[in-house]
Amino acid sequence: MKRLEGKVAIITGAARGMGEAHARLFSQEGAKKEELQEKQELALSKMKELGNEYFDNIVSGNYPKGFVDHAIDINRAINNLPPRK
Repeated sequence: MKRLEGKVAIITGAARGMGEAHARLFSQEGAKKEELQEKQELALSKMKELGNEYFDNIVSGNYPKGFVDHAIDINRAINNLPPRK
């Protein structure tokens, strides 16, 4: 059994850099991933590649309600987004 099998992880910025590395690791360990990302096209391609359960564009009107509805049982949260200026 993988270490994170059945766990839910929220990963922001998961389309590239450290966020992508976190998403890959969590995927390898069996976690269900919830991804928040600004750049929708990039995020959607990564979501398909890594098998994410849910994606939300953080600048959409749906965030955060649509996201939270899918992430009720959160086990881990990783924030890779820099502060906004």
